[in-house]
Amino acid sequence: RIDVKAATAACNDAIAKYPDVVRFTFEAGRAATARKDYAEALRLYDKAASAGYAMAMNNIGAMYEGGMGVARNYAGSVRWYSKAVALGEPIAMVDLGWQYEHGHGVAQDLAEARRLYETAAKAGVPDAMNDLGLLYLRGKGVPRDYAEARRLFEQGIALGDPANMDNLGVMYMEGDGIPRDHKMAR
Repeated sequence: RIDVKAATAACNDAIAKYPDVVRFTFEAGRAATARKDYAEALRLYDKAASAGYAMAMNNIGAMYEGGMGVARNYAGSVRWYSKAVALGEPIAMVDLGWQYEHGHGVAQDLAEARRLYETAAKAGVPDAMNDLGLLYLRGKGVPRDYAEARRLFEQGIALGDPANMDNLGVMYMEGDGIPRDHKMAR
């Protein structure tokens, strides 16, 4: 959802003026990703990651997970996500949690997925609230708890997240732990 041409120009200008600000290198990587120049994105993310920028590490993990400009490699994505998590990046906690939940690049470990989602949810990441809510909704690795799923989805909704809205809507549509209410679902 970025204007690729404007973002690329702004990032190049910022890097020229402030070469020591690692965030600008990271943002240039995002612009390169948006224009599907994955080799350049990887180069920029790697440069930012080498300077300790956790989100750059996370985005390299996403490139390996999605096979963007590199061969899909879940173990590689786990390594990069883990580096970002070690630096405290909550978005990487969600991404690494997903790998543990689904057994991509690691042995499936629902307890570790839940722990990562919980930590990221406490940090205010709506995707973590949604993923954790789905664990409770489905009883996956935790006892099924519709009230907890609803609480988590509502927390994500308060932050304006559409995935949480959708999942709470499904709960109303299906009557999962709450009275079926098609109007509310809609």
